[in-house]
Amino acid sequence: MIERIEDLVRAVVALEPAAARAAIDGALAGRSPRQVADELVRPALEEIGALWERGEVSLAHLYVGSRICEHALADRLDDADHANPGDARVAIGVFEDQHALGKRIVLASLRASGFAVKDYGSGLQIADVLERVGRDRIDVLLLSTLMLRSALRITELAAALRSTHPGVRLVVGGAPFRLDPRLGAEVGAHAWGASAGDAVRIVGELVGRAPPPSGPEALQP
Repeated sequence: MIERIEDLVRAVVALEPAAARAAIDGALAGRSPRQVADELVRPALEEIGALWERGEVSLAHLYVGSRICEHALADRLDDADHANPGDARVAIGVFEDQHALGKRIVLASLRASGFAVKDYGSGLQIADVLERVGRDRIDVLLLSTLMLRSALRITELAAALRSTHPGVRLVVGGAPFRLDPRLGAEVGAHAWGASAGDAVRIVGELVGRAPPPSGPEALQP
């Protein structure tokens, strides 16, 4: 499988969808889509995320790679695979800001890894979030921000969620949280992630699909 991971990473970096799909198709021989998502797609996207953090590829590579993998598995993941253990409900959105590329990358990575996730879009306000979370009975909410001002406003949102929907687990990400790893805990989030790979691991831990995360994405007390 390691060789296939390398093949998939090379194909994405070269922006060659056909080669990427071939790597995924080859891995599907003798494996379920769920296994391929866990054993091939997730580590490949994590490696591409690491390349981006080192400045070796662009955000476009992250997005294109996630979308290629999502599309390659979409028609193979049946309802049982493309769901969350225990019927957990997951949603994602951009809080206050409009810059949605990071959110699209994380969403595509989660779906490529077999998770069912609702997309709440961008420019969300506190009232929007509370209404949608209550309506959809969300268990895990991922929110990203671009500006520090928006990140700090999550403090108010987190307090409102604790008051009205205490069972919701809030996961945050975006530039302000990467710049200050303490900020996630300070605004009241349960966890924060620096990359799409972090988001996949965190959601997996929260819905009972993967081992507990460690490192920067670890759950806050």
